[in-house]
Amino acid sequence: MQIQNKTYILSIAYNNYQTGIGGVDKAVLAQKEKLKCNKISYIFLFPQLARVKKRYILAHVWEVIADDKNCGLYTTKELWKALLKLQKNNYQLQSITIHHLLNIYFPDLYYVLNGTKGTIQVIIHDYYTICPQCFLLKNYEKFCGEEGYQEEKCKSCKSYPDVKLHVIKMMQFFQNYQRRIQLIFPSEHAEQLWSKAYPNLKLEKEIVPHLILKGEYQENLEYIQATQPIKIAYIGQQLYLKGWNIWKKLYLDKKLANGYQTYYIGMGKDIKYAEKNIKISFQKDGKDAMLNALRKLKITCAILWSICPETYSYVYYECLAANLFIITNADSGNIAAMVRKNGNGIVLNRKEELEELMENPIRLKHRINDWRMEKRLGAKVLSDNERVFETEGIKAEVIENIDKTAESKIKIWYEKTLIQIVKLIKKIAIKWFY
Repeated sequence: MQIQNKTYILSIAYNNYQTGIGGVDKAVLAQKEKLKCNKISYIFLFPQLARVKKRYILAHVWEVIADDKNCGLYTTKELWKALLKLQKNNYQLQSITIHHLLNIYFPDLYYVLNGTKGTIQVIIHDYYTICPQCFLLKNYEKFCGEEGYQEEKCKSCKSYPDVKLHVIKMMQFFQNYQRRIQLIFPSEHAEQLWSKAYPNLKLEKEIVPHLILKGEYQENLEYIQATQPIKIAYIGQQLYLKGWNIWKKLYLDKKLANGYQTYYIGMGKDIKYAEKNIKISFQKDGKDAMLNALRKLKITCAILWSICPETYSYVYYECLAANLFIITNADSGNIAAMVRKNGNGIVLNRKEELEELMENPIRLKHRINDWRMEKRLGAKVLSDNERVFETEGIKAEVIENIDKTAESKIKIWYEKTLIQIVKLIKKIAIKWFY
C-alpha cells in the first residue's frame, strides 16, 4: 500500500465510492477531493461480500483504495500491518471517518479501531445506527416514528427481532468508543431524530451541513403564462422510498397529462414515465451536473416525495439553488424541514392531497407564480463544506501492540453480545410457546 502524502485519513463505508451513485458516495467523494487539495491522503476501506447460492455473505476481507488507486483485498490483520508499516516510515494517521456501518463485521472493525488511537468521526448519512431498516420504514412501507426501538412498536415489523440485536450492537459500539467518537450530523432535523432514539448516550455531537450556500441565484423566476406548461420533474434514483411509485402512478393516471411537461432527471433506466428523460450522473458529469441541468432546463417544480426521513438530501439543495418550487410530504425529514424554513414549496400530509393538487395545474401555477413574486432566491453557488472534513488539531496513531489489546476487547464484545442474544431468544421462545 502506497500513498502520496505524509498525512492520511482512514475512511470506512459499505461500498466503493468510485462507482456508487448515492448520497454517501457523493459525500465520500467530496471528502476525498477536499483532503487531496490539502495534501492529505485518503485510505478508504469497504467490506467485501461473497455470493453463495444467491445470497451475499461477508468474506471478512477489506477492499482498499488509497488515493484513488485500488490496492486489492486485505484481511484485517494484513491491513493493520500495512498501516503500522506506514507509521514506521513516518506516515501520520490523522483521524478515522466512519461513513457507514452497513455490512461491517464488528470484530473486524474493532480490530482496526483498537489498533489505533485518536478521533473517530461517525457521519450520520441515514439511520442505520438506529435500525437495520436504515430508512425507518415499518415493513418497508411507512415511516415508523422518531422514538427509536420500542418493543410494542417494533414487534409487528419485519425487522423484528433483528432490530433489538442491532440496537444492542450499536449501543456497545458507541459505549466502547465514547471518548473517541465525534458524531457529525448533516442537519438539525437528523440530530434531533437520532437523539430521540438514544436519549441517554453522551457523545460529542456537531451539526455540519454537507454544503455551503453562497450568493443568490436570480434566474428561473419568470412569471408562468397561462399558455405555458409547468415543467415538473422527478429527480434522482428511481426508488420506492424516494417516491418513484407515486410519480409513476401520477403519470399513468394522467394526472400529469394536461398543463404539465414531465421530466425524469437521473441515471434510472425506466424511461416510460416522463416525456423527457435526461441522463445525469455526478460520477461521470461532475458534482454540479444536476444543478447545471436544472438551471439549463428551467425546471419549474419538483416532486420530492421521499417516504422516509432524509438526513440531508443533496437533491433538495440543488433544487433550491435552481429556484424550483418543491412539493413534498411531512415524512420526508430534512426536505420537509427545509421547505418549511425556506418557504420554497408545499408540505402535504397524504398522497391523496398530492393527487388533488396535480389535478388542478392552473391552481398550482398560481401558487408557483405567487411564490416567484416573493423573490425568495436560492443560492448561486453550492460548495462542499470543509468543516465536515476538518482535520486541524486532530491527531491519531497506529498502535504496535494491537494483538493483545484488540483480541481481548473483541472477546469481551463477543461474550456480551452472546449473553444478550441468549436472553432475547429465551424471551421470544417464552412468548411463542407458552
